[in-house]
Amino acid sequence: MSKYIWDEKNRYDLATIPDENVKEGGQGNVYLLGNQLCIKVLKEPDDFTIQLTIIGKILNHPTKPYEHVKAVGTVPKGLIWDENKKIVGYTMEQLLGWHGLHEIITEADSETLGVDLKSSGLILAALSRATRLIHSQGFVIGDFNPSNILFKEERGQFLVKFIDTDSWSIYRHDLDIEYASKVLDIGTIYYPDVIQANKDGKPWPNFTPNHDWWAFVYISWMILTKFDPYQTGAVGDIDKEERILENHTANRAATVRLHPEFGPATQALGPKLRFYLDRCLKRKVRRPFPTKVLQDFANNLRLCPCGFEAHASAVLCPSCAQLL
Repeated sequence: MSKYIWDEKNRYDLATIPDENVKEGGQGNVYLLGNQLCIKVLKEPDDFTIQLTIIGKILNHPTKPYEHVKAVGTVPKGLIWDENKKIVGYTMEQLLGWHGLHEIITEADSETLGVDLKSSGLILAALSRATRLIHSQGFVIGDFNPSNILFKEERGQFLVKFIDTDSWSIYRHDLDIEYASKVLDIGTIYYPDVIQANKDGKPWPNFTPNHDWWAFVYISWMILTKFDPYQTGAVGDIDKEERILENHTANRAATVRLHPEFGPATQALGPKLRFYLDRCLKRKVRRPFPTKVLQDFANNLRLCPCGFEAHASAVLCPSCAQLL
C-alpha cells in the first residue's frame, strides 16, 4: 500500500499519522486526521469492488441518499485512491466522545459510564428512531450489533450513530441502486434464518428491515436486563442457536419466577414491554419497534426502598416484593 492517498481535494501522507491515530480492523485501517475527518483504507480493495462501486454511485447520485442519514451514521463522505488512481477506501466523519453500545451490556460497565435503567431506555428509543430513518431511505443495516452502534448524551438528549455503514445494504429501485450485503458478525447476532441456512448448507438470505428489528429487540433485551435472552445459564453457542430456532427465550414462567438474577431483571421490564419483546424475539411480531413503548418505560420507572428499580407496571418490587 502506498503511503500517499488522495481524495478529490487533498493528498494524505499515511506515514506521518501517529500510531495512536491508526485503528486496525479486519477489513482495513482507519486513520484519524484530527479535523473531524478520518479515512478508511481497505487492505484488499479488490475484494470490495462491488461495494466501492455502490458507494461511489450513492455519493454521486443527485438525490444524495447518504445526506439524509448522516445524522445517525458515519456514512462515506468521498472516495479515496492511491497513486495508480485505484479506489482503496473512503473518507468519513471522525467521532470523538462517543461510547459503544457494547459498553453498557453489563451492569458493571453501565455503572462505570453512569448509564442507569432510564438512560438505557432513552438510548434505545433514540436507536429506534435512527433505525426508522435509515430504513426510510432504503438502507438495511444487516450487521446490527452493539459494537457498531455509538451513543452520547448532549444537552440532556441521547444521540446514536452507526459505524461501519459501508456494509449496509441498499434497495432503491427508484434510483437504480441496489446492493445486498452479506457482512454479519455471527458471533454477536444470530439471525434465525442465517442459523438455519448454515445448518442446511444454503446461502444466507438477503437482509431486510425485519432482520434489523429482530436484532434491535435482541440488543434491547440485553441492554435493559443485562442478560442474553437466550442464555440464562452456562450454555454454549450451539445450544444458543438451537434455543433461537426453537424460540426458547428466557421469558419462561419458571425462569422469570425462579432464576435468582435473571428473574427480577426480567420482571423489572414490566409485563407490557417484557411480553412485547418476547413476541418480537419469537418473530410473532414483525414490524418497526414502537418508540413510544421505550419512552414510556424510561419515564415510568420506580425506585424501591430496597434500591431495586423497575417499571411501575411491575407493581411489586421484583427483588423484595414491596409495592413500588
